[in-house]
Amino acid sequence: MAIADVSSYVRPGSYLDDSAFERGTSVYLPNFVVPMLPEELSNGICSLKPNVDRLAFVCEMGIAYDGEVRDSHVYEAVIKSHARVTYGEAQGIINGDENHKVPSVQENIELATDLAKILMAKRFREGSLDLEVPETEVVVGELGNTVDVIKSERVFAHRLIEEMMLIANVSVAKMIQKKEQAALFRVHAPPESDNIDKIQAFLQSFGSSKKLRGGLLQKKLTKSLQEFHGKAEGVVLNILTLRSMNQACYDVDNIGHFGLGFADYAHFTSPIRRYPDLVVHRILKKLFTPSKAGFLYSEEDLRGFGTVLSASEQRAVKAERLVTSIKKARFMSERVGEIFPGIISSVAKFGIFVLLRQFDVDGLVKVDSLGDDHFEFDEDRLMLFGRKTGKKFRLGDSVRVMVSSVDTEDGKIDFLLVKEGSDELVTSADANRGNHKKRRSTQKNSDRVRKKRVSGRRSKNKA
Repeated sequence: MAIADVSSYVRPGSYLDDSAFERGTSVYLPNFVVPMLPEELSNGICSLKPNVDRLAFVCEMGIAYDGEVRDSHVYEAVIKSHARVTYGEAQGIINGDENHKVPSVQENIELATDLAKILMAKRFREGSLDLEVPETEVVVGELGNTVDVIKSERVFAHRLIEEMMLIANVSVAKMIQKKEQAALFRVHAPPESDNIDKIQAFLQSFGSSKKLRGGLLQKKLTKSLQEFHGKAEGVVLNILTLRSMNQACYDVDNIGHFGLGFADYAHFTSPIRRYPDLVVHRILKKLFTPSKAGFLYSEEDLRGFGTVLSASEQRAVKAERLVTSIKKARFMSERVGEIFPGIISSVAKFGIFVLLRQFDVDGLVKVDSLGDDHFEFDEDRLMLFGRKTGKKFRLGDSVRVMVSSVDTEDGKIDFLLVKEGSDELVTSADANRGNHKKRRSTQKNSDRVRKKRVSGRRSKNKA
């Protein structure tokens, strides 16, 4: 695994280093990236472009046919990439397409595919969680308007790269551990006992006899998810399992990575966009190479790094989610009054969140709009229960909703429930009147936005 050698250009204590640490990570927004490092580095001299000599830091591993890493070491190198290959082009080679444009790397990709399958099977066999984590792709037009909101398609080429990165990250973490050197590890604590009990209760309600207690929890969770794969219950279990997990973070105390099932794990593969990877590169160079770019940190410094960089990561994630939510809201503002099928993705005392099937968009159906009934929240079963009608709203239930109002500044979307077999709304009289006013107000806002967009296009054409 040859990784761009950022540490040769960004030295500890330099202005570049201080600025990178302050950011902590690159932030990926729809159609825009706020890079951790200046573009002259991130997209220039540190980018492993084809047919150009570049400095690299290499983790070389000898891997047996069963996926076991027999030996590994790191060294500095100069590499020349033979081709820039997209995921689509790589997937074409994996699928046996002979009409691709990168014959020079075909054999490498085919060998890497075989290895990735071995590594992936070994990882799941040893307890790595196999969660379906949906990723949203917001398609943005030239003027910044949201054209579409879709679920990102994951092909095996994505898995291939993931497996190569994972095995390199594990290998370097083990190398550092053998030296008993303080470092910055990527750690993930097991879920709390109460959360596991909640998942167990749902499994029983679905008719499953599987027990999560006793044995390796990751394996048991994965088997439970596989049992209900492709079913509505499977969607609920994936949501519950994701929510039960603790947040992964950076720490000097190596407690292992629960989700991946690794005892030793550190981030090594992305020093251009993550500061922790740059720290790991410097430590590795100091321990295993004669490089002047190597550097060792005190345990106290690394502990502080872990706190600050974990917070930086969460700040970036929040920014990405907020901007994505705003883009989604702007997209749905033009669909106020339209009806869509969806699935209940979350339940709270104040209402239900519904994920649309057509678009990867979710919104809130407020509890006071669910009809003339008093709904109680069952926290253990994550359900709203109507005291008068006995009506239940549960995770995974299929429903139909109408887009009632949109807040494009905060990125919030409100839905109203639609009755089964008709387009009539399920609302109390008071809630219906209130939402009718909101719909008219939102429609006016949408019209204003549309007029501004047209005006903007005219101004651009004149220019």
